[in-house]
Amino acid sequence: PTESRPGLVALIGGRYEDMSAVAKGWKINPLAFDSLLNQSSHSYAYGSPDIVPMFVLGTSPDKVDWQVYNEEAEDFTKDAVELDTWVLNRMRDVFSRAQRDPKADARLRQPKTLFFLHLLGLDTTGHTYRPMSPEYVGNTIVVDEIVRQVSHLFEDFYGDNKTAFLVTADHGMSRKGNHGDGDPDNTRTPLVAWGAGVPKARHLPQRRFVYTDYDKHWGLDFLARSDVEQADLTPLMASWLGLPVPANSEGRLPLDLLNASPAYRARAALATAKQDLAVYRVKYVDRASRM
Repeated sequence: PTESRPGLVALIGGRYEDMSAVAKGWKINPLAFDSLLNQSSHSYAYGSPDIVPMFVLGTSPDKVDWQVYNEEAEDFTKDAVELDTWVLNRMRDVFSRAQRDPKADARLRQPKTLFFLHLLGLDTTGHTYRPMSPEYVGNTIVVDEIVRQVSHLFEDFYGDNKTAFLVTADHGMSRKGNHGDGDPDNTRTPLVAWGAGVPKARHLPQRRFVYTDYDKHWGLDFLARSDVEQADLTPLMASWLGLPVPANSEGRLPLDLLNASPAYRARAALATAKQDLAVYRVKYVDRASRM
């Protein structure tokens, strides 16, 4: 189902969750699972109280800095821009604190550090006003500005061009303002990435990228495009950061989105293949024992 919990578990854990999770409302973890937050040297996670805690639970407390806003702030009767600006302000606080605290500064400069910023505003605004509304369009402008400012925060603090950025969504939304089913409006989500380890966009000499009737109006046929499954982003982000692939990951590494030496790409592909094989073997043994 195109809901937040299964989408984010696929994105950050690399696994397609057991359907029994629906009985838990997509919030409480029916089964513990590994994720990129757990594999990182240190993680910073900010956003919704429905989302962030499910990746923090089970992870060593000294390994994750996290904060969520009050549940009362998730008011589906109004524009939710404040939810997204709250996340931006937390990131400002993180870098501001590092200027005063040497330990905080050192922690931020560790290799293999992960930042998870969950922006709920568009989902809330879309449910309330629908995606074609002025309120929704206004919220997209706010999100664009937040992404720009977050990028500048990293550039100003690190100044080394060694950060990889990825912006995507856990699910889409229909014109009626709902999601959950398999409609293309709900299952197809954007993926925008740039920075360290990310190949530059490939401009095609002639407009020749073949689109479907669904997306031909985008007007982006002059760019090469890579379509991936949500779970594929987990081994990709692990490869960008140099992390072990999370233990429950089933994703395949999209090599065309990894800019690295041939040797590193080969090692990353091998590590991902071994992880997928391990998952298969466990499932095979489990299924065989119940036959």
